[in-house]
Amino acid sequence: MSGGYARKYTLDLEKRRGTVDQLFHNIWPPSAVNPKNPQDYREVNAECTKHVKMLSEKIMEWLSEGLGLRREAINEVVGGEYLLNVNYYPPCPHPDVIRGLNPHTDVSGLTLLITNEIPGFQVFKDDQLIEVEYIPFTVIVNISDQILVCF
Repeated sequence: MSGGYARKYTLDLEKRRGTVDQLFHNIWPPSAVNPKNPQDYREVNAECTKHVKMLSEKIMEWLSEGLGLRREAINEVVGGEYLLNVNYYPPCPHPDVIRGLNPHTDVSGLTLLITNEIPGFQVFKDDQLIEVEYIPFTVIVNISDQILVCF
């Protein structure tokens, strides 16, 4: 995947689905990084990538150890390519009908969600959706489909 801009979902009252606009592109390996311009974005992206990659690899090491595997096991299976996906969820003009997006899972190995002050992130637990409390400057770690399937 090289990247780009997209509207993943558009407002659909019948399906009760909100709108999502996305910016997405590879951030690792360096040969796959796109966009190359503008220069100031590339510099900020490189700094962000350094921290995201380091945190992701550390989490995968901890998961490997917790499963009784070699530290590198999960990273060897699912690591290698990193994607940045920035989602914008515009305010819904029909909040009485639509409360968010369709439930989904993440097909990646690991998803790091950077929180903001806007509520709405939910997880499915015990057959119901649970609102996740906003805690400032939090990173939510989602162990995604690739790890769940492989291990």
